[in-house]
Amino acid sequence: MVASLEEEYGDRANFIHVEVWRDFQNTVVNKGAAEWIFRNDDLTEPWIYLIDDKGKIAARWDNVATEQEIEPLLEELPPLR
Repeated sequence: MVASLEEEYGDRANFIHVEVWRDFQNTVVNKGAAEWIFRNDDLTEPWIYLIDDKGKIAARWDNVATEQEIEPLLEELPPLR
C-alpha cells in the first residue's frame, strides 16, 4: 500500500523502508530492530511516520494503517524542491 502511495506522491515526499526482518519465514527480527519493535514481548510493527520539513514527526500510524488515513496528509504536501 505504501509503495503505491510512493508512486502517486513521490514528487511530494521521500519514502524510506526499514526492513526489520532478518528471516521473515522463521520470524527472526534484525537484532538492531528488536529493542525498539518489541514491547512487553509483543511485536509492534509496522509503523508509518510522516516527518515534516523540520524533521519532526507530523503523524504516526502503527500496526495497520489504511491508504485513506495517510493519503489526505500526502495530498497537502507541496512538491519537493
